[in-house]
Amino acid sequence: MINNLSDSLLVILQAIATSGSDFAKKIFQRYRHICTSLGDKPFSYVHYYANLSYLQSMGLIALISTKVACTYANRLLLTFDESVLEPILRLRFGS
Repeated sequence: MINNLSDSLLVILQAIATSGSDFAKKIFQRYRHICTSLGDKPFSYVHYYANLSYLQSMGLIALISTKVACTYANRLLLTFDESVLEPILRLRFGS
């Protein structure tokens, strides 16, 4: 299933796996950084969020709304073993 995803969806999964945070906005910053390093134009936040919903519908991530202080923040969790993602990223993007 992961092998058949588009490059942009793989970059989002890579950002989730490597961001060091599980907050959606921090992961978006990591996603933008990865896109820039690959020479790609990143999605807008709205389009990024729509793709998160798609990944959740496929069962690859869990999108969880959590109360932080007085507001709610969205957290993202991978629902599969991260080691599955690494070889696919290497094949698709190199090193």
